[in-house]
Amino acid sequence: MAEARILLDRLICLVCLDPLTDPVTTDCGHNFCMTCINEYWDQEDQRGVYSCPECTVKFTPRPNLRKNILLTEVSDSVKKTVQGASPAHRYAGLRRKVKEEQMKFEGRIQEKQEKVQELRQAVDTVKLSAQTAVEDNERLLTEMISSMEKMHSEVTELIRAQEKDELSRAERLLEQLEQEITDLQRRVTELEQLSQTDDHLHFLQSFQSLHFSSGCDYSCKITVNQDLSFDGVRKSLCDLKKRIEEVCQEEFTKIPEHAAAVQIILPSEPKSREDFMQY
Repeated sequence: MAEARILLDRLICLVCLDPLTDPVTTDCGHNFCMTCINEYWDQEDQRGVYSCPECTVKFTPRPNLRKNILLTEVSDSVKKTVQGASPAHRYAGLRRKVKEEQMKFEGRIQEKQEKVQELRQAVDTVKLSAQTAVEDNERLLTEMISSMEKMHSEVTELIRAQEKDELSRAERLLEQLEQEITDLQRRVTELEQLSQTDDHLHFLQSFQSLHFSSGCDYSCKITVNQDLSFDGVRKSLCDLKKRIEEVCQEEFTKIPEHAAAVQIILPSEPKSREDFMQY
């Protein structure tokens, strides 16, 4: 009798947890009542994917199950043997089965809690990495701006220094030219006055006292550059600006790719109770 009860406890439908009635066996090896497994799969007709209630193995298309004759005979025989047993003995196996299911769910809960911890750590890692990237972005761009401002100051100083040197030289030349013009105008006046005198002796004495420079004076050697501008500097700055923009654009296009590569890989969302229990 005891052996029959133990055997009956093993001949339990994994859906209704009662002794098997019209038992069928799936391809994965688990046993169910014909009615129980069909009602279970009727709920999965909409998806078109059918799973084992015990191990969640998927079947496509829906399996065409047939009654397990041998298992039916064994189950019926054992039922007859233990028909006189008390309810406590009859359902002791069911309580063990419930305990096994409870332990199985507790194991899944522990696995999911570990996944939760891993996911939280991944979230913290992403937050820390993103904050570090933002701070690096601010620091690097600030350094770039500072470098550009320093370059701007240096180029401005260079242009102003060159401007100062050229203006100083031009002012000295202007003073010299104006002095030469004044001297020449004075001589023109003296010659004009001399040409109007009637005193021949005075004319000869004055004429000999006048000093006339032989050859070309210093101002004749001065040449003025007609192309007085900083166009070369301006062109160099424009070329530099273009190159900086090209490099920045080339590197900037890589940033979204690197940012998109930071991903927390998650499984697809569960769509049914069975998928959720697997998830």
